[in-house]
Amino acid sequence: MFIFMIVPLILAQTPEDLGTDMQLSPENASANAPSLAQVNEGVAFGLCVAAIFLCLFALEAMRGRLGKEIYANAATWGIFLILTAAGHVRSPNDPSIYITVGAAMQLLAFTILIVPAGTYPRFPPEFGMLVLLTLMIRIWATVFYQGYLPNDKTGDGCIQLIEAVTLLIVVWGLIRETRAMPSSFPCGEIARTIVTFVICAAAGVTCFGDLDYTPETGIRADEAYATAMYMELAAWGFMLRFAFTGSCAKNPTWLLPAFIQAISRTYFWYSSIAATQVEDPHRLQRYFPYMIAFVHLGATILIGLVAMSSNVDISKAHPLMEQEEKSPV
Repeated sequence: MFIFMIVPLILAQTPEDLGTDMQLSPENASANAPSLAQVNEGVAFGLCVAAIFLCLFALEAMRGRLGKEIYANAATWGIFLILTAAGHVRSPNDPSIYITVGAAMQLLAFTILIVPAGTYPRFPPEFGMLVLLTLMIRIWATVFYQGYLPNDKTGDGCIQLIEAVTLLIVVWGLIRETRAMPSSFPCGEIARTIVTFVICAAAGVTCFGDLDYTPETGIRADEAYATAMYMELAAWGFMLRFAFTGSCAKNPTWLLPAFIQAISRTYFWYSSIAATQVEDPHRLQRYFPYMIAFVHLGATILIGLVAMSSNVDISKAHPLMEQEEKSPV
């Protein structure tokens, strides 16, 4: 497993990191041909995340457990290896890597929740649709604009690719959840999603930032990003409501990487309050630097409440304990 981690990290090293004694001679130096040793941290972190997921789920497939509930191993190793990769590529005195770690943890959480075969429902349709809209808007905003990207190289395609894969997994899970519903068409769920979207859009055009503002495009990207932020918070509210009904997944291990991603994003935006101050505030823009940190903190609290409210039956989650109960000894 560690071979998959070591190779991308070695490729990410620059000649300065490999040692000051390593000097390129004029005969061998080429200014226009970068070597494999000059891969930036964005590429390195992306390679590490890809290797982690390949290693985790290839191992489970070889063990014949890919179609079963694969919670503990994937969550434990995934969190450990992603944080290890982030610690390696992190730039000194720059918290930018935390927002990319949040994206990777979110991918891990939804993979653990959706990919394994098992019982349904696992999440409410409103949660899936709101997360889907959130990811679509966030990918659009970070592909065509630069304001809400991390400062390091992980913003140059790495975080967008991670969130695009998460989007595909959410679409897959939403299709499976819809097919498993007893009713033919989720009219009520779609209506609640539309109402929530309208409310979040109203909040998004009232309290938003200016990091993506340009004289040509105006504030539409900032309003869209703020709307996505509010929708993600509302999505976790629907998940908490779902957990209170007792319908939540029997093993909430997927909530651990989800909780870490929320903490990572909260820390990043909290540490960026000074950098997100609006120069010429309108409406409620002056409060946005604090609102964006507060909203992510609220998502963290909601995820913690979902975990505490989940209906966990340990005897069903761990077959070995059930075998011990049946043992005559």
